[in-house]
Amino acid sequence: MRAVKKVFRNLAIGFVAIFTLLFLLRNVILNKVLENEIKRVTLQARAAGIGINNLHVERMSVHPFNTIRLYDIQSDVTLPNRLRLDTSFSELKLKMNFTYYILEVKGEDFLIQAQAKENADNRRLSNQFSGRISSPRLRISLMVSKDDMQKTIRSLVKDANELLTTGHTSLNLSLNGTLTFPYKGEKQEAQIKTLRKDGITSLQLDRDSVLELIGTQATTLTEAELELIGNNPLRAAKLLEIKDYADRQAQKNSVLPNFPKDAFRHVLWNFLLTKTYDEKFAKEVTDAHELGSSNSEFDSRMDYNNNAIGRKYALIGVLEDQLVKKVLTDPNIIRQTDR
Repeated sequence: MRAVKKVFRNLAIGFVAIFTLLFLLRNVILNKVLENEIKRVTLQARAAGIGINNLHVERMSVHPFNTIRLYDIQSDVTLPNRLRLDTSFSELKLKMNFTYYILEVKGEDFLIQAQAKENADNRRLSNQFSGRISSPRLRISLMVSKDDMQKTIRSLVKDANELLTTGHTSLNLSLNGTLTFPYKGEKQEAQIKTLRKDGITSLQLDRDSVLELIGTQATTLTEAELELIGNNPLRAAKLLEIKDYADRQAQKNSVLPNFPKDAFRHVLWNFLLTKTYDEKFAKEVTDAHELGSSNSEFDSRMDYNNNAIGRKYALIGVLEDQLVKKVLTDPNIIRQTDR
């Protein structure tokens, strides 16, 4: 009997010793696992054309039910289109299954800073967002395939690039924070949030932020234009810059004899919007300007006509410095106005 008790006592002591050793070595083990996983993710990302630099994770913990948590994550990421992102997350949770991971990202004091690549031909025509998005709260949830990690990474990058280019993405994302971007040589800030509808997440500016950004120019915009700017916050500054530029160039050329200032302004505006974005979005922007305007029937017809011609010029490769001559000589341009 004493021998049996001695065996059980020794086993108990052995188990305690083993668990004590594992407890003491847990940080070493987790750090090694974390180090290997960081290397693996970095290599997988590089194979997908993504640069991950200075990836730092403060700590890692393992929980029951196949869950891993990473805390205080920071990294510099360069996407295939050379868009650079400085990112930081407070927590990343990974739930493992037999065939996939469920990745949940939680951001506290989340920051993403985007630096658009320079357009060597014309910096004004770059459609990439430059600025920063910060939020006290961020949530991202997605499913990650174990069998094809590179495919998942490429899909995630595509979603991120779509979000930073158009402000819309299929990624299940939620945030409420501040958008900071340059406009008219100054740093501007606006309140931004997400709206999830029909499987699409969209960034949104509230109306007060739109009106504050536009300032006195708000009186020249229709309600449809204000709504469009609010629905496209990452494009807001660029849209206003293009419109301002078209106005200035039309005014500059108005000193020419019999120069059709209004026709030129509409042609140039649509030309630049199409070059910067695409024909569909250019039409959406300029149609919003016509909706609710006080134009006469003739003026509306003239504007729609000249808008379409400006988009056509952009698509067939007409150069900007050829537009003055085009507007003066193209028989399809409507130059007269009853204003």
